[in-house]
Amino acid sequence: MTDFRRSLAADRSVGAGNFFYRFAEYCAEPDSILLESDVDVVIGDQNLGRSLSAAVIHLTVEQLVASLLAHGVRPRQPVGVFLADSPLYYLYYIALSRIGAISVQLNSKMSGSTAAAYLRRVGCRSVVLDAEHVSRLAPHTAALADDSGMGPRVILNDLLQLDGPSASYEAFAYEASDVVLVAHTSGTTGTPKPVQFTHAGYFFGVRQQMSHVLGPKVLSALPHSHGAAMTLFMSTVVRGLPLYAQTQKDPESLLQTIEAWRPNLVMAFPKPLVDLCRVGLDDRDLSSVSCWMSTGDASHEPHIRRLVSTGSRMVAGRRRKGSLFVDNLGSSEFAFGIFRAVHSPETDSYERCIGRPYEWVDVQIFGEDGQPVKTGQVGRLGVKSASVTSGYWNDPVTTQAALLHGYWLTGDLIYRAENGLYYHVDRTVDRTLLADRALYSCQLEECLLRRIPEIFDCTVVGVTHDATRASGLALAIDLADRDCDRSALEARVHELLATLDIAGPVRIDYVDADWQEGLTGKKLKRLIRDGLTAEAAP
Repeated sequence: MTDFRRSLAADRSVGAGNFFYRFAEYCAEPDSILLESDVDVVIGDQNLGRSLSAAVIHLTVEQLVASLLAHGVRPRQPVGVFLADSPLYYLYYIALSRIGAISVQLNSKMSGSTAAAYLRRVGCRSVVLDAEHVSRLAPHTAALADDSGMGPRVILNDLLQLDGPSASYEAFAYEASDVVLVAHTSGTTGTPKPVQFTHAGYFFGVRQQMSHVLGPKVLSALPHSHGAAMTLFMSTVVRGLPLYAQTQKDPESLLQTIEAWRPNLVMAFPKPLVDLCRVGLDDRDLSSVSCWMSTGDASHEPHIRRLVSTGSRMVAGRRRKGSLFVDNLGSSEFAFGIFRAVHSPETDSYERCIGRPYEWVDVQIFGEDGQPVKTGQVGRLGVKSASVTSGYWNDPVTTQAALLHGYWLTGDLIYRAENGLYYHVDRTVDRTLLADRALYSCQLEECLLRRIPEIFDCTVVGVTHDATRASGLALAIDLADRDCDRSALEARVHELLATLDIAGPVRIDYVDADWQEGLTGKKLKRLIRDGLTAEAAP
């Protein structure tokens, strides 16, 4: 570990609110590049380019602080940031944290109506927008207004003036429990919920992993507004490593960046990595990649196997073909992953294996009666950790509903095997009761992908007439080969379901890759289920 990293690790005052400035104090390399991107970083009439050094970030943030203060931003105020996906999210986060304001970062793809309702719910006094997102919010001005009829102050990034740094402000002095970020959930189960993270808690997982090697170059294909993206940025900054913030996440753009920039670690939500598996990879130069990393929902075996067959890594001092795939199970309520499974071309722990929890995470599996279940039994995942959210912003009722015996319920259904490994089978809201038997949609999807290679991806939901029992299943299938014999495929699907003792009518639809996707690439099973149930209603 380098000297400045030792100093950072030993400084207990370092946290999510001041990590960049503490890095700047300890690191004597202001010209080191910390941020690169495939788009220009533009504030007002200043184009900062696509490669930002520590010194440029420092100066820009100081200028941003002066401008934000001039626009009325003050400590402890929640401030919305709703921009095109770019490294601007990182710069605004650092600047708002320097003031002591609370950054409220919205996914660039969020609809205007949802964004307006969310900003009002959080109580944002100000919101940073670009021209596109001003237009998106314009039809929803009334929904933005608070009880007094006032809406948030608009700070337009396109017109912001970056003058000299302010000489009159004092950097905010953080306590461990101070809230630094309000992130939103993906909204796959309904309206996005505001998740709050503190100075110490948001940085906790980063601190625990500071001695671990990420590799000299890291590429992020995460949405840059997401809490996981900021966690990764903190992780690279405290190591003095460059982070490439990829905005164009389609396979061709991502592959071009990998070949040109040659990262060692590529991190994304499952969707961009799955999409890479749709295209020919054998003729692409992925030799620099030693590790693919995913966070969010657990990934499927065929996609993991495809990616680990590419790239290269060092094993016992020798270069070996093939890479690692680190699968981190997590959710928006956790500042860092909960479980970690590491796959390679030589490993064979699949069937939705999520590995083991991180050392600092205490997990428990609860049955419907609220008591811990036995080994091998499926139950609700509960988590205790300093990296868990301190609660939903201004919503103690929902916060308390998520807690059981002091554990935060993640909404996942898992079990622990005799060998100590954990397995993910479904989300609690997606479990289907079919013929009085619990059917786990994620587990069935994994089985279909393993047994029938013509299926590239699939989504399973229950079709129901009421809120408790399903009358049948619906499979939305994304084909690996559009010209395959669909009749033969469907016969094999029915045969497989029969061997699994799954009875009842089955509806099969063929869909495109992006069908019914949410903000982060997850399939919106709630909407699929509601639509099919409405069709099935008498």
